Amino acid sequence: MNQVLVRPKILNCKKLKNMTINELSKEQFTELKWRYLDKIYQEETNESISLGEIAEIDNIISDEEILNEYSNYVFSDDDFFCTANQD
Repeated sequence: MNQVLVRPKILNCKKLKNMTINELSKEQFTELKWRYLDKIYQEETNESISLGEIAEIDNIISDEEILNEYSNYVFSDDDFFCTANQD
């Protein structure tokens, strides 16, 4: 019996740009606020944030909190739902 080796195609293989917290778009920064608050809620109450909290995120979590928490992180567009898989 002959076996055929099939090489998988790599789909959407693109070089990702690395970004610091200061290079994130407004949408990415806002999504990071949602994730940060949700992480806190999950750890403290084992519940997720509400849609109302998402809508009011700028009044709940300050930019400074996010800058302090994520200043040493490196991000890419694929880290965020709002920009993942965009060409």
